[in-house]
Amino acid sequence: AIPFLMLFAALPISSFNDVFLASFIAFVVLSQQFHRLSHFKRSQLSPLVVALQDAGLLVSITEHGAHHRVPFNRNYCIVSGLWNQPLTVAGFFPALENAIVALTGVEPRCWAEPDYDWIGDSPGYYEDDADEVMAEGPPS
Repeated sequence: AIPFLMLFAALPISSFNDVFLASFIAFVVLSQQFHRLSHFKRSQLSPLVVALQDAGLLVSITEHGAHHRVPFNRNYCIVSGLWNQPLTVAGFFPALENAIVALTGVEPRCWAEPDYDWIGDSPGYYEDDADEVMAEGPPS
């Protein structure tokens, strides 16, 4: 995102550039907010958000929760989750991980054995009805 912002900041001011930049920033902010909503309990969400999650237009708590469970290597799509299945079937994320390792030498955390002490015994952290879901999301 930052390289695109720097590119457009360097371009002459024009209506197109202004609209593009404003739209880009708005969609980045909205995508992060939609992702954040997948870290709440259903009871904490508005009926509209629950309906959008149930319709598959926003990623659901349970679907996004699979990304936060061992082996931590699936469901990377954070807005609607619509592309999770097709990208998984196509092998997109493992290919992307391999490309990043080839370019940087840095392996993804999902390739290492997880810290099971951190994970704990809570089976329902990201279940729709779990009491353990925190409004602020998981620890980082």
